[in-house]
Amino acid sequence: MEALQKAKPQDVIVVGEGHYKVEPVFMNQLRVVGKGDPTKIILETQIEALGHLQLENLTIQAAHFRNAVKLLNNQARVELTDVYIHGDAAGKYPVVYSSGGTVVMKKCLVSVSGEKSHGVAIESYGSLLATNTTLPAVSLVASYAELDHVRASLVNASDGSKVIAPGNLYLNPPDGLRCLVLNNESVAQVGTLYGSEASFEVYVDESFLQLDNIQLEVDGPLPVYTKGTSTINAANDAVVLMDPDTKAPVASTPGGPKSVVWQQEDARRFRDAVLPLLHKGDTLLIDEGQYFLDDVDNVLSLDINIEGRGAAENIMLHGTVVRGTTGQHSVSNISICPVNGRNSVVVADDGSLTLTNVLVFPEASGELPAIHAEAGTLIMIDSAVKSETEHEFGMVQIVDDAHLAATRSLLGWASILRGASAHLQDSSAVSLSAGQTATVTGAGEFQLYSNSLDLDTIQITTGASVHLEQVHTEDEYIAFSVNEGSLKIQHASGPGVVRVEHAPSAQVYVAGETVVLHELEARPVQAAAPTSGPPTEGAAEGDHEDSEESTEQTLESEASDADQDPLAQLNALVGLATVKQQIEDFTQLVEFNQRRLERGLKTTEQTMHSLFLGNPGTGKTTVARHLGQVLYNAGAIKNDTFIEVQRRDLVGEALGTSANMTQSVLERARGGVLFIDEAYSLYQRGNNEFAQEAVDTIITYMEDNRESTVIIFAGYPKQMQDFLNMNPGLKSRIPNRFDFEDYSEEEIVQIGYQSLLNADYRVSQDLYSRIVAAKYRQSSENSNGRWVRNFNEQLMKQMVRRVMDTDVEDPETITDDDLYALSGGSSEQKAENVEMLLYELDQLVGLESVKAWAHDLIDEVRANTRLASVQPTMDRPTYHMVFTGKPGTGKTTVAAIISKLFYNLGILETPTVKEVDRSSLVGSWIGHTEANTTRAIDEAMGGVLFVDEAYQLHVEQSPNDFGKMVIETFMTRLENDREKFVAIFAGYTDQMHDFLAANPGLRSRIPLTIEFPDYTPEEVAHIVCARLGRSWTFDESLVFSVAATEYAKLSNQEQSNGRWARNYAQHIEKQHKKWLIDHDVEGETALHIETELIASLATT
Repeated sequence: MEALQKAKPQDVIVVGEGHYKVEPVFMNQLRVVGKGDPTKIILETQIEALGHLQLENLTIQAAHFRNAVKLLNNQARVELTDVYIHGDAAGKYPVVYSSGGTVVMKKCLVSVSGEKSHGVAIESYGSLLATNTTLPAVSLVASYAELDHVRASLVNASDGSKVIAPGNLYLNPPDGLRCLVLNNESVAQVGTLYGSEASFEVYVDESFLQLDNIQLEVDGPLPVYTKGTSTINAANDAVVLMDPDTKAPVASTPGGPKSVVWQQEDARRFRDAVLPLLHKGDTLLIDEGQYFLDDVDNVLSLDINIEGRGAAENIMLHGTVVRGTTGQHSVSNISICPVNGRNSVVVADDGSLTLTNVLVFPEASGELPAIHAEAGTLIMIDSAVKSETEHEFGMVQIVDDAHLAATRSLLGWASILRGASAHLQDSSAVSLSAGQTATVTGAGEFQLYSNSLDLDTIQITTGASVHLEQVHTEDEYIAFSVNEGSLKIQHASGPGVVRVEHAPSAQVYVAGETVVLHELEARPVQAAAPTSGPPTEGAAEGDHEDSEESTEQTLESEASDADQDPLAQLNALVGLATVKQQIEDFTQLVEFNQRRLERGLKTTEQTMHSLFLGNPGTGKTTVARHLGQVLYNAGAIKNDTFIEVQRRDLVGEALGTSANMTQSVLERARGGVLFIDEAYSLYQRGNNEFAQEAVDTIITYMEDNRESTVIIFAGYPKQMQDFLNMNPGLKSRIPNRFDFEDYSEEEIVQIGYQSLLNADYRVSQDLYSRIVAAKYRQSSENSNGRWVRNFNEQLMKQMVRRVMDTDVEDPETITDDDLYALSGGSSEQKAENVEMLLYELDQLVGLESVKAWAHDLIDEVRANTRLASVQPTMDRPTYHMVFTGKPGTGKTTVAAIISKLFYNLGILETPTVKEVDRSSLVGSWIGHTEANTTRAIDEAMGGVLFVDEAYQLHVEQSPNDFGKMVIETFMTRLENDREKFVAIFAGYTDQMHDFLAANPGLRSRIPLTIEFPDYTPEEVAHIVCARLGRSWTFDESLVFSVAATEYAKLSNQEQSNGRWARNYAQHIEKQHKKWLIDHDVEGETALHIETELIASLATT
């Protein structure tokens, strides 16, 4: 059923009788009609609706462990008429699922494999409109249902849902389940309720029920169990109101531990409905659903066991599980998700907690560890911490007297600190940090995933030891660092280089074919870090700025002669002209005061606290170190102490702990320099209570010690303003502001080149300078010294690959070819690539006007490039463009060629094309759309962003449509980042004119437009022949004639250009394969399509 997967909006697909297995398919603006007996037209798939979809006269069979029909957003609407829908055999997921969309059913039948299997689930303000339809269980969460002459097993409505059944509603619940359940301010209005079971019951909790008529096949009133301020409108003799029943616990030994079921209807009533039934040692059983601890302050202090009954990913416990008593307890087969500002799991006492098949989610900001253990034993078996590689989201923190035993588990960002220990069996992590005498051992294979934060994947500091059997990664490059500790790995493997950097005093043994050991130069010790405190002095553990420092200012080594003073060393750094002048003014006042003091004169009071503001990689940490030494040599501070900390070293996890942690750090920095890196992270919107303690403690200390201790707050300029607003007195206590400007291209080149020389490499200075300058100019990043360090690392990896593959004896020289490999080739190669790409463009069938336009555009680009070389200040033109035309006219193909041309002409950093459409940009709630669009643009940065069917972002009849937020987000980025990427917006001609008119500034930001004409019948025939010619031999003139004739017969609406050509070629192939079987043809003859077969395809 390729037609389903390849269909475009407005298509009508007719399906004949048969059983079709199709991969899950996205559908939008389609109509699918079965022709024949609907029970014999079976689509075995998952249909995922993005927009309006009509399905008629067929059967949908859900694939294994899939929904049959799934609505993905609030724009989705699926209309089902005379459709049979069957759930998958496992019955794990709802047959029909909608999050915000609308499901319309007319004369449909939905069936499931078991009585208690999931049927229809509508969530997030979705709608279900069913008429003359048979359904299994119906579940509504914050949604609406209109049921007219509907049969269902039961209806469950919660969180403000509304059920309207004006006609007859037939309910037939399975044994043990109620026919109708209303929770949390939900409403049901039923005309006539029919029931046939003796155990027919209704449950109403804080909700409204109106029953106009009740028809039961058994004598007696309908039992209605009510809770809270529920209202029941029904004839007095038709219902009997009853107090809620109390579920008896599952059978247990009298007087011993028992099992207690947490009922779904009590999902938000743990304190009242569940907690009274539990005693120490009991087991809490939880079925699939969402459960909340908000009535017990979102914390469950564990002296019981927890067991999920179902799939762990479908059983979500919202809150924190705290292991707060001694003994042995377990949690199994559930997911745990905390509220903001809380851990998911906390182990704070002796004893043990075992997590088996548990999914642990961090809180939304990711600032706090998902798991924190400070005592006892945490055992993880087949469990996982939800984590990301783009930032430190999903941390596991094991400290002090705690021990972690992990088997076949994903640990995310794991930190074993302050004497803690861990044993890892066949497990994995994004990062493993061990510090302050911690011990980590491992058995089996330990899998590591590289991160995009430039952090070493294994980090060992201050006497920690990590001994593992096997370490494996699938990444091309991975790095470990060992500082004053021990690392032993019996075998490390991966497709690329495993680089291990270690201090001279570190004990390192890492075996493996691609392992590269690199001993770091010894550095002066700033101050000894006590093992009891979390911050590491000098190079902070896991510090981002320290990672950039190693290469951003390698010219420092030239000026590190002991005879030179720190100020001379600082002035020897590359760039930073503004900062150097500010430092000179600052130190001159310090020296001036010292001279007056020596003569017994009064000094000018000077507060030395400072702000260091600048983008990543601009040398803030390096300059801070030098400034501290300058102040110490001048006598302005008493101690040559440099303490470097981040948020995690100052902010605790409970009230009062932040003040104590911060005061401890301040005392250790007394008389010296305290450098607070990424100080803006102390401010977090809506989660600031504990950090505020730290800031208030710092302010008090700053005032009392303003002349003896220097506190430097470092961070990015934009984010630091929120931090300064945390306390009204903060800004006035930091009078010194140092602005770290970005490095110029020349300075980046100088830093990178000197870094290679200092690392004992040889490279052509001229070629390196030209390539690095060009790459940095194109770069979409803004990371300065960090950028050139990353470039050099990629260059060294390229060199390693070449040396190891060719067995070259020279491991010192970086060749020109190594540099060209990173830049896409030499200027001659790129010029040749441009000509080859233009030739590729010219070979496309038809599109003569497009080809001429593209050639003119490339000539313009070449001219602009030449002019820029003689006039560098000239602005680069904007190359955003609109491709208009019908589907199948080659817009995507031409976009790919344009991206490669722009890459080889030096306009784009990469030749990549990221394709998106409305479904990947428009979100489901306020703010979601802007985030989706920003992420798509960020992912396309450096290349081409191709927005297909862009006109769908402008829905004129719907002023509240989220599509306009996509356009507004684009408005800013199209202008501000116009030199960093190219956006191509594609769609039908008339609709694209409306799209450009959606915002007055849109057309001026997208100056280029080209119309893609329809293919002629002859051009379509050429495409058919070309496609067939890749694999078959045939009478080309006959295929050309038949294809052109058949295409010309089509109406204008049916002519889909290249898409028709592709489908027609596939049709010929399909008929040929059938002919091969019918005529029992084998060997080379099978590759020839018979003339008579081709002729038979011509219609009259």
